[in-house]
Parts: sequence; structure tokens; C-alpha cells
Amino acid sequence: MGSTSNTFTGDLTVNGGFVQVNTSDATLGNANNDIYLNGGGLTINNFAWGPAATRTITLQAGGGTLNITGNTTTFANAGQLTGSGRLIKGNTGTLVVSAANAGLSGAIYLTGGLTDLNAAGGLGSGNVNVFNQTTLRTNLASFGTQNFYLQAGGAIEGSNAALATLTRGSNLHASNGAIIVEQAAGGNAGVGSLGTAADLYFGVGGSAAIASESVTIGSGTPWRGLSTGRNGFAQFGATTAQISAGTITVNSDFDLQAPLTWLVLGTSATSFEFSGTSSYIATIQPGNGSAVGGTVMLDMNNPTFSGISKFVVKPGAVLWPAGAQSLGNKTVDVEVGGIIGHTGNAQGTVDSNSFGTSTINLAGINQVNIRGTGGTSHGGTFELDSALPNQFNMNRDSNATSGALTISNLTINANNAGASITSGNNRTLGISGTITANNHNFTLAPQGGTHAIAATWAASNGTFTKGDGGQISITGNASAYTGNVVVRGGTLLLNSTWANNFGGAGGSNTYRIMALTDAQTRFQGYSILVLNSDNDIGGRIAVSSDGFLGLNLNISTLTGVNGSSVFIAASGGARQLTSTTLAAGAGSTYRLGGLGQSLNLDAAATTTGVLTGANNVIIGAPRNPTSGTGSWSGGSVLLLDSNDYTGTTLVNPQSTLTLGAANAIGNGASLGAIDVYGTMIISGATGTMGAAATTINLRRGGTLTIDNSAANLANRVADGTAINLAGASLGYSAFSGATNTETVGAIALQAGFNTITITRPNVVSTLPQLTLTSLSRSAGAQLNIVPATSGSLGSTTQLFATGYTVGIAPGVYSNNTDFAEYNATNGFQALTGTRPTLAAAIAGDNVVSVGADSLGASLAVNSYRITGAATVNLNGNTLTTTNLMHTGGTAVTISNGDITSSTAELIFNGTSSNTTISANITGTTGLVARHNGSLILSGTNNSFSGTSYLNGGTVEVRNALTGNPNIEINPGATLALRNDASTTFLTGAPSPSKVLPLPLQQLTLTVSAPPARATNCGSTVLQ
Repeated sequence: MGSTSNTFTGDLTVNGGFVQVNTSDATLGNANNDIYLNGGGLTINNFAWGPAATRTITLQAGGGTLNITGNTTTFANAGQLTGSGRLIKGNTGTLVVSAANAGLSGAIYLTGGLTDLNAAGGLGSGNVNVFNQTTLRTNLASFGTQNFYLQAGGAIEGSNAALATLTRGSNLHASNGAIIVEQAAGGNAGVGSLGTAADLYFGVGGSAAIASESVTIGSGTPWRGLSTGRNGFAQFGATTAQISAGTITVNSDFDLQAPLTWLVLGTSATSFEFSGTSSYIATIQPGNGSAVGGTVMLDMNNPTFSGISKFVVKPGAVLWPAGAQSLGNKTVDVEVGGIIGHTGNAQGTVDSNSFGTSTINLAGINQVNIRGTGGTSHGGTFELDSALPNQFNMNRDSNATSGALTISNLTINANNAGASITSGNNRTLGISGTITANNHNFTLAPQGGTHAIAATWAASNGTFTKGDGGQISITGNASAYTGNVVVRGGTLLLNSTWANNFGGAGGSNTYRIMALTDAQTRFQGYSILVLNSDNDIGGRIAVSSDGFLGLNLNISTLTGVNGSSVFIAASGGARQLTSTTLAAGAGSTYRLGGLGQSLNLDAAATTTGVLTGANNVIIGAPRNPTSGTGSWSGGSVLLLDSNDYTGTTLVNPQSTLTLGAANAIGNGASLGAIDVYGTMIISGATGTMGAAATTINLRRGGTLTIDNSAANLANRVADGTAINLAGASLGYSAFSGATNTETVGAIALQAGFNTITITRPNVVSTLPQLTLTSLSRSAGAQLNIVPATSGSLGSTTQLFATGYTVGIAPGVYSNNTDFAEYNATNGFQALTGTRPTLAAAIAGDNVVSVGADSLGASLAVNSYRITGAATVNLNGNTLTTTNLMHTGGTAVTISNGDITSSTAELIFNGTSSNTTISANITGTTGLVARHNGSLILSGTNNSFSGTSYLNGGTVEVRNALTGNPNIEINPGATLALRNDASTTFLTGAPSPSKVLPLPLQQLTLTVSAPPARATNCGSTVLQ
């Protein structure tokens, strides 16, 4: 009913359901119309309603309900409520009764919101039941003689005088968890007749903020604690209930609860006390799961709390000590799931000033965060003693993300193996005081930044773990700590004052460096222990898996890393290791470098054998040594001594090994294979590789540079040293102003796109000459020779290969602009001689198309280069060649015929725009292809069947490869299978697969929709 102008005359009877009144009393018609409720009710829909003085509501046998959805409904006149039926007050609105209703004799059920009783007899003579989330409030001197049944979570609020008329078991019947609220501040005389069961809460004040509350809980007064309201309902309509100042004198253990609101005790300018001649336990009870429910805030400064022995924070509850030392230096037990701090964006964050010298027992809590405003804050004792992992976060306040914080006088007791302390954001944390592990494992795990730990470490065994990322710098005295040290992530920096004593004087402790599990740290998944001292701790390092021992200054002695798999690396800048001996680690392997800095091994100019014995050398580290996936930890290692180790050498990607001394490696009787995925440089005034070196394998992406720029040494690499290039680069840099000659051993070109680069200073008289003992090519190999200046190959830049066949070199290119040929006088040079168009060519010619071209009859040519032509029409004929190249800046299409290489590979190099071959590629041999852009194979009957190699760029296949070739996709290449229909591109029985080289992340296979299939496709290999 929403009209305000209803004029009907007659009573309203509701026998079931509800009549909703939306606007005013006039909706109910004539003011003399009475209302009879007999099993039905009225819904007062969120407006202030006061029935006309002449209107009555009669509760008949079926009873009735006043459903007040909001606002206030007021009965101001005597006798407006009458009848013997029950009356239910529902929903969250307020019912105000300001006059007596002598004719009302049925039971009263208050099931929600607030009911204000402002007149004696206002609720008649029946029993009054107050349910959860409901408050009955009066300002009378007496509640009268009615029986009040107070359910758990229900509250009865009155003046001191009114509460004095309540006698438990007589006119008050209270369930466990009911709430008694005193409206006036001070005193407790009115609660003397509540019986002996300690199950009642006292409510906090009668409004949102009480200026002063001084309450003495007498020794005979049962109580359960302080409460701001019931579960799911805010007491007094406020979101926060606060006692600004005052004292509560306690007589037993008690609860502090704020189910939906905050209970705030004290202010930043005033203090509040729990006093008593004895000390009791104050338990913080949880809320109902809302954002602020269950939060008890201690906002006072420097309380004493003589009536409290300790606080206990229950699961789901929040204790927020927000003032200066507001815990009163008391012990706090935080149970599993409890929070010490406040909720919201900075969940569980508290200012360290609030702790004073309190002891905090963290029982499995994982939401404690400590922040500070900078400078020096107070400390305290933190007992980490749960069987569950503790995470005690320093400086993790989202509202304070920078600046330094020093927590002084801090004692951390790790009483269980699961304890940890973390810090977050960009805060810089300093801890002074005492760290006691109590023979348990203990973790410090900052999430970033640099943190100084100046605390004294008490005597203890167990294991200290440096976890997560960031850097911890240990500056305090830890000579009494005898436990192990584990670095699982980031950096642990041992400063010079006691680095040699950490874990016990005399070097009795073992440092353990373990592999990192957090993928987000800045050092590519490796742990780092950094030495800031020249004390030799090598004899105390035992590593269970790969990590880094960082040298933060020049080190003269580092011995005894036997049994470890640690990488020794420079940290923070170039570092010098001048040890005359260095023992190999696990697997008889030296592990050097990998932190992005330069590590120089230089014992003395005449020293030999620093790296010695039947040991291997690894430079740099992969993130995942098993699969080779992920990023790599780069860095450089400079060898300035002669070394006679005889094992293998591995230079990992993004890492550099520089040989800067005579016979820097290979000075012994033999030397194992050298595998280079990163960079190896032979340079300096004396840098050479000894004659014991027999094979250098330049792997995918690997580079060997013979750098003659500092001195004109003619034999930096022994003539008998073989070099294998597999998608790799060989470089030679000449000395200024002279003829430079260098001879290396047999060069074997393996599958992939390889490069030989020769550079020289800008001096006309400089002539670099690099001679290869021999040059061989395996299937799938291509080679680009890059001269010092464009067009100089064969004249001022010379590359010779002993015994190489004169003429065009299959799969070899001059500066990626033309084919290369071999000349006995000049070595390799760009292809020379007359080169007709395709239309004018005869058998055996080297052909060039510079515009649109066509083939008049089937023809076999020596080589075919296309530059500038938009289309090439084969006119249904077959073009036979081994060497096919596309240069220039125009896209090209070859169509209408067949291309074959007969019994040799068809080797293609594209350095320009896309190349489309809609002609069919046939033959029993494979395709070798590399392109700066895309090579598009759109022929409908590509029947070539040999093993094919994709060495770079994209090869896009648009129809089935009917010859079912085996395909090797090398790093940097993409095989794209694309068609407008469902197509089976490859079929056939699989043959044995090949080893997958590293790094795999460079390989791409693209399959477009609709579905494309590559099934049983032979030894299709990713390599």
C-alpha cells in the first residue's frame, strides 16, 4: 500500500502474509481504522511511522509480526498495542514504545534490530525474548517484573538502576554469550544479581565513543568479557565502539570481542587500563568473517595492564596494537589462524613501536606484518613456535614502501623448525638484538632489497635458511652459532668482521648452498653466498646442488671446496682470485662465474696449474641444469695463468671465458673437448690456447673470437685444433698495420647457419689472413663469410681453406649478399663471371634474375640468385640447381613448374622480403632453408623426401609435404603449418629421434587453425 490519500473506513485484518506500508500512516485510511493481526503482519518499509493516536493494533490468537525494514516505528500513545497473541518484532529497524500498553498480555519476541522501551509496561505483561543480533534498551529506573529471556548474542541495555532490578533465575533468564550493556559510565552495582555463571558479556558503552569508562568488576560478579554487539549486527548502529579513556578492574579471565565492528580501547592521546590485584588472560574472539569483524584495537600509549597476564588471539580474531608500546609489554599468544595487526589492504600490519618489550608467541600465524615509520623502532621478543610454517613479515605495509627501519632490542626465538621471518616491498630492514634458534631450523626470507642483520646470534644448532630473494647482510656477532647455513634464494653477505666465525670459531661449521625454488629472484634461480672477507672458508662449504659463492672483494686464498657443486663468481663488480691452488668440486668439476660480473683468476704471472688435474671446467650456469630450459646466469671468467687441467670445458650461454695468458688452457698432456654455447675469447698480449687442445665444439649460438688486436701473435690457436661449427660463429680480429696470419685446424660445418667474421683496424696496410687446415660441410650446413668491409672478401680480407675445390662453394655466402666461390690466389670471394638471366641461360650457368623472368625449357644451372624480380614463371618446366638465393628488397614468387636439386640438397638463403615458391619442390634429397623473413611453400605436390633443415626465419607450409621428409628445426627457425582446411601435412613411420640441444626455448612450431596434423612424421626433430 503506497497511496497517501486512502480514505476508506473500516478495520484492517491480516490473517496471513504481510501488508506492506510504504509511505505514511494515511495509507491505512481513516485514523479510526484499527488493525487486527491473526497470523499475519505489517511490513513498515523503511520510513518513520507513528500510528494515529486513535489507531490500535490488536494481537489475536494467531499473533502477528511488525517487520520494520529500516528507520523507526514509534508507539507514543497508551494502549495502542493490545491483545493476548504473541508479538514478533523483526528485521533491522528500530521499535520505540513510549507509553504503557496494559492490554498487551502475549509473549514478545524481539528477533532483530533495536527496541527502545521508554515507558513502564510498554511491552505489556508477557515474557520478553531477546534473540541474537537484537538489543532491548531502556532508560527507565526499572525493567519491572516481566521475565526477560536473553539468548546468546542478544543484548539488554539499561541504566545502572534498571540493571539492578534484574535477578538471574528470577526475572532474567540469560543464555551463554548474552550481553549486558550499561548506558552510563562507571560503577557495576547494577550487575550484582546475575548469578554465578561467568557467561555474560558487558557491552561497551551506549554510543560509538565513550569519553571515560571506569568499571570495577566485583569479585562476586560473573562476566565473560567486553563486547560491541552480536554476530552479524553492529551494536548501537555504529561501526566502531570505543572507550576513549578509563579503567576496568577485572576479576577473572575474560574475552574481548567485536563480532562485526571494531572494539577500540584508548586513543593516541589518552590511555585505557585493565587493572587488578591479580593478572588474568584476555582472549580476543573472532568476528563473523567481515572485513573488520573481530578486531580489537589497542590505541593507547604505554599502558601497564596490571590486570592482564597475557593476550590470546583466537583463530579469525585480530588484535591490533596501534599505539606506542600499547601491548603493555605483555605476552601475546597468536593461535593458528589468528592475526596480530589490522585487516584491509595492509592485512596483519602493525607498527613495531607498539610492541615494547612484549613477547609474541606466533603459533603458525602467517599474516603478521611489521612496519615502521623509519629510524629506530622498539623491538620485543618473538617466539616462533608452531608446528606450522611461520611467516613473520617485516616492513610489509602497503602504505609504507620505502625508507629504512631498524628494530632494536629485538629477540627472535625460533622454537620450531617451521619458523620464518620475511620482509616485503622496497623497505630496508635492520634487526638488532638477539636471534636464538633454540636448536631449531629458522628462516630469514626477505622478498627484495638489502637488509642488515646486526643482531647477536645465540648459541644453537639446527639450520639457518636464507630464503626468497633480496640480500641479507650479516654484521652482528654470530660466532656462537653452530648450526648449518642454507641459502635457498637471493644473497647472503658475510661481512668481514666475523665471516670466518659464522657457525663456530675455527671453521667447524658447514655452509650449505641449496638450489632455489622461487623462480622470481634476480639471479636466474640460483642461491648466492657472498664473501666480504678474505678469510678462507672454502673448507666449510658443502653444496647439495648448484649455487654461487660470490666474491665481494679480491680474495687471496680460497681452498677446499671439495665435494661441492658451487659456482665461484664475482659479486658487485670485477673481482680477483689470486689463490695459487683451487680444488675442484663435485664431479671433479671447477664451476666458475655466473653473476654477471668478471672473475679474474690470476695467482701470479708464472703460476701454472691453478686449474689442474683430471678435472672439468664449467663457465656460467643454466637455471635448470637437467633440461636446460629457462634463463642462464651470465658472467665472465678471465684466466691469467697457465692451466693444465685435462678434463672437458663447457662455456654456458650468456657466459664468457677469456684466455689472457700463454697456454691459459691446454698446457698439460691432454685436454678434453671444449663446448661453447656462450663466448670464448683468446686475447691480450700473450693469450693463447695450448697444443693439448684438440677439439672446439661451437654449439648453437656459441662464438669463438681470436682477438689479435692487442698483439700480433701468429699462433693463438694450435694448428691441430679442430673446430666444429653447428649454428655458431668464428671471429678473427687483426692487429693494426701489418699482415696478420692465423692458422687453425680442420673446420667442420654442421647443420645450422654458421658465420666466420674477419675484422681489421681502419689501416690500409693491415691484411688479415685466416687459414683453415681444411673445410668440410655436413648436410644442413650453411656458412656466411663476413669480411672487414663490404666487397673486401678475397682482397683486403682473406680466408683460405687448404685443399678446397676451386669454384662455387655450396651453401657458402659472401656477406649474405651473394654466393661465394673459392680462388686459389685470393681464397674465398664473391662469385664472379658473366651471369645471364634465367630466360637466356644455358646448362651450367650461374644465373641472376633482376626483374620478371621465365624459363623456356627444363634446365640445370650451377646457381640461381633472384634480386628485384617480382615473379619468376617456370612455364611448366623443371629447374635443377643446388644453390638458390633471394636478395634485394622485393617479394618474389616462383611458380608454374618444378624445382629439384637432383641428388644433392637444395640450399636456399633468403636475405630480403618474403619468398613464395608455388612451384613444386621434388627430388630424393632435402631442403636446407634460411630466410630473414618467410619462405612460403604453397605448391600442391612438394614431394622432396630427404632430411630437411630449417636454419632461420619462418618456413610456411600451406599444403601436404607428400614426400614426408624428416625435418630438423634449428634455433631461430619456425615451421608454420597453415591451410584453410583440415590437412595432414606429414605422415609415415617415425624413425629414431635425436638429442635435443640447448636452449630449447628458441625453437618454434606454429600450427594454425583449422586443425593441422603432423602424425608419424619420421624423425621430425627439434634441434
